[in-house]
This record gives sequence, structure tokens and C-alpha cells, in this order.
Amino acid sequence: MAVLTVCQQLEDNLRHDILSGKFPGRSRLPSESVLAARYSICRSTVRKALDHLERDGLLYRVKGSGTFAVPAPERHITCRKRFRGLRRKSVLFLSFSTSYSEAKFRENLNFRKLFDEMSRVLDSGGCTLMWCHVGLDFKPPQCLTGRDIEVDGILFHGRVPPDFWSLYMKGIPCVAINQFCPELNCSCVRSDPQMRAWLAISHLKDLGHTRIGYICDEIKSYPQKERYDAFLNMLDLLRLPHRTDWDAVWQRARVNGELLIEDGCPDFTPQLELVMSLAEPPTAFVCLDSSRAFFAQSSLEKLGYSVPRDISLIGARMLNDSYVIEHKIVPRHYDSFYTALVEHSEQIYCQSVRLLLDQIFSPGQHPVLNQLVVPELDVKKSTAPVRAGPSVKHPETVLTKKRLNREKLGKV
Repeated sequence: MAVLTVCQQLEDNLRHDILSGKFPGRSRLPSESVLAARYSICRSTVRKALDHLERDGLLYRVKGSGTFAVPAPERHITCRKRFRGLRRKSVLFLSFSTSYSEAKFRENLNFRKLFDEMSRVLDSGGCTLMWCHVGLDFKPPQCLTGRDIEVDGILFHGRVPPDFWSLYMKGIPCVAINQFCPELNCSCVRSDPQMRAWLAISHLKDLGHTRIGYICDEIKSYPQKERYDAFLNMLDLLRLPHRTDWDAVWQRARVNGELLIEDGCPDFTPQLELVMSLAEPPTAFVCLDSSRAFFAQSSLEKLGYSVPRDISLIGARMLNDSYVIEHKIVPRHYDSFYTALVEHSEQIYCQSVRLLLDQIFSPGQHPVLNQLVVPELDVKKSTAPVRAGPSVKHPETVLTKKRLNREKLGKV
């Protein structure tokens, strides 16, 4: 990982810890040497991250004593001239473990580009963005319970328990991102699941595919279940057949209730072997996202199938997958190979900010809105016309041939 990236990660983590109250006002931060050892970087890189946070008014230094967090009420002083003496509004982004684990939330940044876009929109409106993660113990961040900072609006993703909502969020302007929350009576902005399904299935239908399956390893998570239901509805609307045994849908294991970052390339072979052993298996799959399409292709190739010659795959790009690329879970060229539904995440997040700003600055009652952003289909190399003639190879035959070849090589 590049030094600049580590510097940004250190800066983001310290910013999160200060804004969430882990380092309350006047508390001393770890020394430069401790941070350098913790992140395996030089002290000059640590100093660069601390300089950025000091410039933003989040910390101050005392020669001979150390680096300290600025109390929340004093963080707005540097911005008062610019905004004519008005208090700068504070917008909180809440990530819940019901959507992402804290490790993925912090390390993935995935969210970096999205946060940069949201900060740009908020800054033009005189608002500051801070972000916090809420674990499955649903312990609220200090900024929602203490008196040292006032939260003027909340953006969030993940499922929120009604008790948490009533105690800490109700009464504050809130907008959910990529999550429909009817029980909270809260506005949201999200990708349109029906159009998502229609774009994928109609493209495959135009290529001659009539046996289309679905691949998802997080089927019990709400947004993923909603997308699967939309897939089933669209098959019916387009008058295409469907069999439940064409789908490889399951829930991958949780660790202490959280979906953690996947370690390496997961093996989908057991699930796909059952599907492809059918007399008439699918000729195409719609996958939860493009990383799942890559995992599915790896497993299909183990079973003797080629993408797209035997099987067509469609993925989706919801967030920037910089993490899985940096950690070599998927190759860097995979975005240029997979036909994918482009979710326009930047527009979804920025539209959520604009909707929230309207609630913050416009007096009076606001209707609860459910705004849908229509994705688009980016056609690449992973989809092709269905092959004429007999159905694709039976995996048992392929595996038997591979075993015979290995035995012959062994005898030689």
C-alpha cells in the first residue's frame, strides 16, 4: 500500500476517533513515535496527517507535552469569519454494523470518494461532515449523547432498531442511504431495485438466455433480499421461466453477528455445483455485485465452464471496490471485464446530502420521500449470446475427465 494511502488512513482514523468522542476535548493523542510504529510508517508521514487535522481545527499541539483533541465547541471558531458569525452546522454520517463491520467501514474507504463528494456539497452549505460507526451493541457515539456538540442532521446506512431511533435520532433531520426504512418514517435515497433487475434480465433475454439464475451470499441482509425479490418479479414480468434450484442464494457466516471483510477469494463451488448438476442448468447468472461475479467465475471454471462462452455473468458496481483490488481479492482489470449495473453511488450520496440540507435549512414540515436513482447497464465481455445446441457440460463429466487426465499424467 502506498505511503500516501497509509497517511490518509491514519488521518481518517484519528478524525473518526476525535469526532466520535473516543478522544474527548483536551485529551492527549498517542505520540508520533507510537503512531509511526502502529502504522509501520515514518514519523514525517505521521506529522503530515497531524498537520491536516490541526489545519481542520480538530487538534492542537503543546510543545513538550504532546498533541491534544480540540473540544467540540471550539472547533467552529476557525470557520466563523467565513460564515459571518453563524455556527457551522454539523452533519453526522452513521454506519451501522447491520450493514458493514467497523473494520470494513474504516479500512475499506470504499467510502473515501463518497465522503469527499458529500463534504464538498456540505461545505458549500456551511456544514461540517463527521462520521461514526455503531456496533451491534448499538452503543451511541458521544456526539449523540453528550452536550459538547450539536448534531443538526444525520445520514445513515444499515438497519436501525426502533429504540435507538427513538432515543438518539428522532427529532433530528435524517436521511437513509440505500436503505428503505418504512418503520422509521424517514426519507431515503437508494438505487431502484426494479430497474436494476429489468436492465440485467432484459439484456440477457435479448442475448437469447431464458434460463437465468441469481447468485448472492448475503440473502438475509435487507437490501440484498429486496434486490432478489425484484429479480423474481422481473422474471415474471418479462415472462421468463424460473426455478428456485437455478439460484445460488445463501447467507455467509457472521462472526459475532457481523459480516467481516472477506479473506481472499471465497469458494462458491459447493453452491454452484448443485445448480450446474441439473439436467437443464442456467445459461446466465445475475450476481449481487461484480466481486461476486468474479468469485462465481472462479468456481465455474473449477467445474469446467467458461465465461462467457458457456455461462454469462452480470455484476454490479455499487461502491468503489478499491479495498478488494488493493488486497488482491480480485484483479485490477475485473471492472473492464464484467457487464455490470452501475449504481451511481456518488449521485445517491450527494442527493441524500441535498435532501438533508433542505430539511435542515428550510422551515416547516417536510414530506417523507423515497427517492429512487435509476442505474445503468455497462455492457462488457462477461455476457454473450446463448450457445446453440445441447446444454452446457455436466460438471460430473468434467470432473471425471480431469481425474482421468491426472491419473494418466501420474502413470507417465
